[in-house]
Amino acid sequence: MFRASCAEQDKSNIVIAVFTWPPAAFSAACASYSLQQQASITIFCARYSTFCIAEAYKHFVKPHFAQQPCKDQLIVSGGGAHNKTLMSILDNMLPGVMVCSQHDLGYSSDAKEAIAFALMGNETLHGRASNVPRVTGAACPVILGNVTPCPIPTNFGVLNVL
Repeated sequence: MFRASCAEQDKSNIVIAVFTWPPAAFSAACASYSLQQQASITIFCARYSTFCIAEAYKHFVKPHFAQQPCKDQLIVSGGGAHNKTLMSILDNMLPGVMVCSQHDLGYSSDAKEAIAFALMGNETLHGRASNVPRVTGAACPVILGNVTPCPIPTNFGVLNVL
């Protein structure tokens, strides 16, 4: 997943997520192929993933900030941020864009989901919408999720407090 932000005037962010197979699922899918074929598949997936990220940046992120004086920065998080090959390919595909990892900014690249769920949970707890309609295509901002308190046990069974 990456985030492009403009630090000068507009504090808005655009988030584009690239979801990948878990390593075990990828290994299972490749089990019937030779090691050379598996290497070719892995290289193809790396190049295709970086191509998709670079194209999304060029077509969706860059135009959004075209009229604003901000630096081009691509912040990579998740497992891909540890992959030096992916980071190098991204860097080469996006000349003039500073490609860095979330870790480079002082945040764990492995904690992406934990950070996202903590932020969404906080917004839900405070009754604030946390979706981004212009990114997701939702009709309007909404509160995501719900808070369900633990039922209170009594001598006669469970008492539901809500």
